[in-house]
Amino acid sequence: MTVTRSVALDAAADPSGRLSAALEALTHDGELGVQVCVVRDGTVLADVTAGAHDAAEPPLTRRSLLPVFSVSKGVLSGLALVALSRGALELDQPVRTVWPEFAANGKQDVTVRHVLLHTAGIPQMPAGVTVEQMCDWSAMVERVAALELLWPAGAVRAYHALTYGWLLGETVRRALDVRADVATLVRRELLDPLGVAEFWFGIPDAVEPRVHAVVRDPRRPPDPGSLLARALPERLAVSQAVYGRPDVRRAVIPAVNGITNARALATLYAGIAGQRGVAGPVVDPAWVRRAARPLLRETDRTIGSQVVHGLGFYVGNENGWEWDVPFAAGSATFGHPGSGGSLAWGNVRTGTGFAITRVRLTGAGWRDPAIQRLVRLLGEVATAVEEER
Repeated sequence: MTVTRSVALDAAADPSGRLSAALEALTHDGELGVQVCVVRDGTVLADVTAGAHDAAEPPLTRRSLLPVFSVSKGVLSGLALVALSRGALELDQPVRTVWPEFAANGKQDVTVRHVLLHTAGIPQMPAGVTVEQMCDWSAMVERVAALELLWPAGAVRAYHALTYGWLLGETVRRALDVRADVATLVRRELLDPLGVAEFWFGIPDAVEPRVHAVVRDPRRPPDPGSLLARALPERLAVSQAVYGRPDVRRAVIPAVNGITNARALATLYAGIAGQRGVAGPVVDPAWVRRAARPLLRETDRTIGSQVVHGLGFYVGNENGWEWDVPFAAGSATFGHPGSGGSLAWGNVRTGTGFAITRVRLTGAGWRDPAIQRLVRLLGEVATAVEEER
């Protein structure tokens, strides 16, 4: 039986109509669903969603929620900026000073800076971790603290695909409030002050019906024994089978299990980048500028691709380096991509937040030409509004 698929558009703001047209074209070309949003000064400049669906699937809307995988790291990094702004942490402070157990097996010299730059030396997951164990914060913190360095701290940039969440999360938790879990801290210290309601590490039961399934394109698993396979074992790989599980959705796994929508992410980054419209700064603007500054450019040892990185974020390429970046080169942008192509970022010059969330997960991820076309279009929307002022 042939199933007739149709395209549903949901546009709250699209001044020129270009975003609606672009998203509709993408869904006709095989894209399953995309949300895009641009926010500045508390004002939504663009908010458009399109999704291809049939009778067996609910349409994707602006209120739909999606897993955004490593986009989650940017939210956790935002919490780290709160701690740095307050002086609760310092960049070159050893992690062991707030988390003494972490010094085990030669990790006494790992600093907060190393963690934020993915140069801490422990990208590998503890051996044999199951999905169920990954959902247990205390157990994972204990096992991450026991890991052995693969090389000296600071020596190698290697993406900490999963360990970043427990490593940075536990460090910040102990520095800010050891009585609270990371999800509570993110909500209390970052999301609520910026007016972001719809982001979760660990969803409440009530929002489960709004979480849209994702679909991954066929792919070849990483070579057994490779660093990528050690950092992101196939049994824990990004997929609906793992991250659609009720226990995973309700756990706190802050490197990868954020659930949200494009408007929430764009609002978050606009708040961090601009602070305008917020009663007092959540993050010191000086720290935001530091975070958005390129500090490291290397071929990452885990993922094998070139990166330009700041403090906890991928950043725009301002120094003329001919390296790929997720956001427009030459602009003061900072943010984080997620597996398959979701992406969120801010611009520190204009105080603007941008987000793209995606149902179909492709191997190219943010390098997918479809995603990069949307990045350019969202930038043009923001520029057009700026020129009108």
